[in-house]
Amino acid sequence: MVFGAQTLLPVGIGRGNRSVHSQEWLCYGKLTHHPVAKFLDKKAAPRLLFDHFSTRVRQLKKGGTMGKINWGRVILGGLVAGLVINIFEYVLNTYVIAKDATAAMKALGVQLAPHAIPMFIAAGFVVGIVTIWLYAAARPRYGASAKTAVITAFAVWLLAYAIPDFEIGLQNLFPTRLLCIGAAVGLVEIIVASVVGAALYKEA
Repeated sequence: MVFGAQTLLPVGIGRGNRSVHSQEWLCYGKLTHHPVAKFLDKKAAPRLLFDHFSTRVRQLKKGGTMGKINWGRVILGGLVAGLVINIFEYVLNTYVIAKDATAAMKALGVQLAPHAIPMFIAAGFVVGIVTIWLYAAARPRYGASAKTAVITAFAVWLLAYAIPDFEIGLQNLFPTRLLCIGAAVGLVEIIVASVVGAALYKEA
């Protein structure tokens, strides 16, 4: 009898876009109304559900239900995401804020180091790879979707764009308008980069 009831419990917890809890309680309803339940003690169904939860929690702690991160896809998606970031940054710094940025740097009495541009490009690719890595880590919890990529992008934007710009603004190093434009464009660029790069990612 236990075998018959156990087959009604969900397998592959956490897969797809459906919530874990909704799957469990839906299956609990099927369990309690299934003909097999008539042959079980009244406390048997809740007990089976509890045992199932306990097993799944142990598996989650061990990573048993989550696929391994596909690092090849992380690098591939990250490089594509980095390319998107660098394209946005090129347009921003060459056509949108070039004059204002130059004037601000002259006011500070500083200029870019000779190797600054290659380093900026490399940093763009690093941010892209980190973004897709975070997406891969969040994917088993939030689902493989563009929404998860946007959530990941927003987290990266806060840490790599918004907070640094805010701290620079507090020091009055650059005009607030310039920083706001950079942060706004940065939000768009990281979301687009994350969604495009995430589309190339597949679990190992």
